[in-house]
Amino acid sequence: DVSLVRLELALLLVDLDPQGHLTWSLGHNPDTLPLTIYDAMSGERDFDVARVILKTSAGPDLAPNNIAASNADRELSNKPTWGTRLAGVLRQVRHQYDYILLDAGPSLNSLTVNALYAADFVLIPTQLEMMSVKGLQLLVERIDEARAEANPRLQIAGAVAMMVQQANASRA
Repeated sequence: DVSLVRLELALLLVDLDPQGHLTWSLGHNPDTLPLTIYDAMSGERDFDVARVILKTSAGPDLAPNNIAASNADRELSNKPTWGTRLAGVLRQVRHQYDYILLDAGPSLNSLTVNALYAADFVLIPTQLEMMSVKGLQLLVERIDEARAEANPRLQIAGAVAMMVQQANASRA
């Protein structure tokens, strides 16, 4: 993502994980933030998302998140447009950025569904082990459903193997 900034592209990173790891890694303490992307998603339709966007020392802008978003499944389900809340929020700022990258958590919760409804492409990080491959199959099914039901432009950009152990090339 920083490479995109080096190319002088305007970049917004959106942290959709209630643990706020992306927010932490970009130098902001999630526990001290007055507003997050979740506030924009769960707020009134006229909520100005610019109120939650932060500058970072790494270059990209950040729409942070924190543990309050762990209530998303319960709170967003009460809204008739619960699955498209993120898309509506990002529509306000889409014209200001060359790329908007969404960092969803590892579970298929309402925040991840919102990401699927808002995204153009999905890049899937996965481990090369039996349970992760099974999870990957389920995620691809959810992506197909999101494409069919709400987001026909959604495409899978690929999968990236994570935490791969390097093989010893010198063994005979």
